[in-house]
Amino acid sequence: MFYASGSRLTELRKIQAKDVYLDEFFFFRTVLKKRSKKIVPVRTCIPATVIRLWHEQLKLCSSGEDYLFGRNFLPGKKVIGTRTINTLWKQLVQEPFGISSGPYILKSMYLTALKKQHGSQTAANHAAHNSTEMVDRIYDLDAESSEHQRIKTAVISFVPQQRLASTEKCQPKPFNF
Repeated sequence: MFYASGSRLTELRKIQAKDVYLDEFFFFRTVLKKRSKKIVPVRTCIPATVIRLWHEQLKLCSSGEDYLFGRNFLPGKKVIGTRTINTLWKQLVQEPFGISSGPYILKSMYLTALKKQHGSQTAANHAAHNSTEMVDRIYDLDAESSEHQRIKTAVISFVPQQRLASTEKCQPKPFNF
């Protein structure tokens, strides 16, 4: 669920059952907007590929007031702590599988794939960012190879398509391709 949510751990862990609208494939999360220093509700799409997980988690809720992630990631009246999430990630994922990355690698992986399929703006919108800068600079795990691929496949002619007249040779002009 975290993988495809576009959310920060602190945002996702505070979601209550009443914040989720499965029939319409979205949930509300609260996001701190750093520039304005305001906490705002953000409507966030739930991708169809993970809607089943949201259904399963919501079935375990006893009321709309339950947090989706309480103790041991199960719904409950108390929200799971951020340190607990990191500790469980370390115990259940990092150590057994020899992974050095923290849980935010999941968010980066999803936003990288979303950016490749639908562009930086869609990925930034899903992550509730005001610009594409964070997606392009921080979350895109494939930026270097994507840039290499774009440069490698660029078709830019060395020879201009029209010749300059002899009187124009001394005046710098841009090539018109």
